[in-house]
Amino acid sequence: MFTEHAGAAARRLRDMCQRVQRFHAREINGRLSECAYHLGWLAEERGDTGEARDAMHMVDDVRKPLAQAYLAALDGKLDAAIEQARSAARGLENEWWNKFFAGDGFLFAAGCAHRLGRRAAAIDNARAALAIYDQLDVIKQAPYYQRRVARTRALLAHLVTAPEARTLAAAAAAWYREAGGYDARAAELEAIATASR
Repeated sequence: MFTEHAGAAARRLRDMCQRVQRFHAREINGRLSECAYHLGWLAEERGDTGEARDAMHMVDDVRKPLAQAYLAALDGKLDAAIEQARSAARGLENEWWNKFFAGDGFLFAAGCAHRLGRRAAAIDNARAALAIYDQLDVIKQAPYYQRRVARTRALLAHLVTAPEARTLAAAAAAWYREAGGYDARAAELEAIATASR
């Protein structure tokens, strides 16, 4: 979670999930759910549907409704996934330590709406995610937080008009370049950031 490079972060999380299953049987639910959720999030981000599905199936804590939204989307049920993600997000907004995952719910709903061509809904959900993430001062330096913010900005850069799109794209591209493992995404965003006015 504290590793910027996407591939390295996934490898480390995958190893940790396997160790938790093997060596911490009595504590397995909470630890495994946390590990599996983050591993599934990274897998979904890079388009590894198999690992995303396997990981999200292991989530069995407060994030389970959100994991079920991911599973619905992986089954091609994007409308259901949007509603599940938004409902999960609303259920996670009350406690400050769960707000991060509420942001994830709105971000995921935004991505699903974008895939369905629902631009206004995608923008609204992405802005809701950013508003939640922006409240979380205590974790703003953590790569797992910055990765979410970059992904949200990148999505919005594809949805809004200039000059906001250029600003969002430049910020997201800068993080992706520094983090490593996102060369194609960074190049795509840099093209938006430098598009002629």
